[in-house]
Amino acid sequence: MEIGLYRRVRGGWTMRGSCENASRERSEGRIRHRRTVDLLHSKANMLGGDDKILMKMHLENGGSFRQIARLTGVSEANIARRIRKMTRLLMKGQYINCLRHRERFDPTELDVARDYFLMGLSIRSVAARRGWTFYQARETLKKIQRVLQGKPIANMRTYAKDEAGGLKYGDI
Repeated sequence: MEIGLYRRVRGGWTMRGSCENASRERSEGRIRHRRTVDLLHSKANMLGGDDKILMKMHLENGGSFRQIARLTGVSEANIARRIRKMTRLLMKGQYINCLRHRERFDPTELDVARDYFLMGLSIRSVAARRGWTFYQARETLKKIQRVLQGKPIANMRTYAKDEAGGLKYGDI
């Protein structure tokens, strides 16, 4: 049904002649989606273990959540949640920014950044994994975030391993 410049399409009204625009928009959407998949594919190499395998199965083989769940023996909802979480963390790119500024971090801080920004662990989990207190992990993450934001970090305390492998605490 058409009225003047408008026509009825799938429960709504649209302007006549806009099919070309819709086709172009779908084409551009496909190109954006393909770029996003390519970007995720390149970033997925940073993941480790099971997460990397799940992302590869999803991106390279085009496996659905159901197929991956059957192969791994984990529920479909759990697989979907993990893949969406990894996708979100990879697309944020905060860990990649840490790697770009790696000269400003010691190896321990890069490990903390990986755990927090790439693996999605909580501050409490990061602290437990390192054998630190919650406060130590929080202060280290504050320092990392200040560096990523480009703010000065003078008079800030951090925790890192000394030459003997023990924790040292001091000014930066």
